[in-house]
Amino acid sequence: MAAILGSGSRSEAAKLAGVTLEIVGDWVLRFNDGGPGGLAKRKEPGRASLLKDAQRARLSEMVETGPIQLSITRHTIGRELRAMG
Repeated sequence: MAAILGSGSRSEAAKLAGVTLEIVGDWVLRFNDGGPGGLAKRKEPGRASLLKDAQRARLSEMVETGPIQLSITRHTIGRELRAMG
């Protein structure tokens, strides 16, 4: 970003950083959107939830009442419970 802010080109910045021009373009967009903090590594949002609010509420009830058989993977249950806090 310093190379670009110092009137350098994006191509020069990519060469200096050892990345592609597309990555520098992404950095510029993130910088413009969030300033220097926008360049910090962010966690990707991941896949959208498979459950609707009513299903999530029912899952919460089922967890509270105790163990039963479910037809959903442990990974999905874990992800949903983490999302619910």
